[in-house]
Amino acid sequence: MTARSTTTGMLVVLLAVTVGARGQINIHGKTGGTSIRRGVVKDDDKTDEVEALRKSCLYHLAKAEEYFEEGNYNACNLKLRKAKGLLVSRELAERWGELAKKLNKVGNERIADGDKALENKEYRKAIRTYRQASLMFAGLPAGTRARRRLAELERDPSCRAALAEDKAAQLFELAAAVVDRNRRASAPTTRPAAPATRPAPREASIDAGDLQALKGDALLRAADLLERVVKLYPHTPTGRRSAELLQALNDDKACRERLGRLRSGRRAEKALAKADAYRSAGLLKKAAGLYEEVVKSHPGTPQAAEAARQLGVIHAQTGGP
Repeated sequence: MTARSTTTGMLVVLLAVTVGARGQINIHGKTGGTSIRRGVVKDDDKTDEVEALRKSCLYHLAKAEEYFEEGNYNACNLKLRKAKGLLVSRELAERWGELAKKLNKVGNERIADGDKALENKEYRKAIRTYRQASLMFAGLPAGTRARRRLAELERDPSCRAALAEDKAAQLFELAAAVVDRNRRASAPTTRPAAPATRPAPREASIDAGDLQALKGDALLRAADLLERVVKLYPHTPTGRRSAELLQALNDDKACRERLGRLRSGRRAEKALAKADAYRSAGLLKKAAGLYEEVVKSHPGTPQAAEAARQLGVIHAQTGGP
């Protein structure tokens, strides 16, 4: 929508009230202009009813102007939308139109920020900016423009690919953080002198040796994160790199067996917690069946030993086998 059409739309608001009429002005922000129709206030309405509408409109307009000065544009727009249905005079229409024009200008500035982010291929920032503008300036031409931009961007294949890679990289960075903590824990305890300047952050990186060196839950967390990357974003560069790392883990027999034991232990922990919940609720028969399943499915684990102990307690209480 051009500046000329916006101005024309606002002039329509100001010229729509005929002399001597008491018709209510309803303003509908649309792409390319503004339309008006007569509302519920008729010529034979009582003066006090019209005055009540006028006072309510003045209240909402005053709050909208206050919010605008504070930079709270979302609240400003909400008050403007309430005032729109209460415009019963040319004076109120002019006041509404001036504030709507200023608010719409702010919305266009936000859209320009999104356009700049898009030019720099900052797709996440662009989408976030357009989405916020579409909500914050709903009912105004700027809100319509923001929704159109957002729809176009979300249909763009290059944008979808970039967003998928960005999300995959975020998960990969979490796995890299697990590896990095393990590196620091394995480093010598003597601390070197602090550098004069803070070093630049290192790019997230993992190699197969890093993963194989992880112990206990750290290995399980890193492997889980890499599996999420592969499952959710398999066709991204980071997805393919994660698949290679997981394959390297699987090719290492000792690491594969460790990871299998860790996963078995986690499943046993969940099953044991479920059985404990049934026992606490007094459902001993159901709890006994779950404890037996833990003992059978996860032999040799600490959870299996605890399940066997709890099973003995239940049998002692119920006189069972």
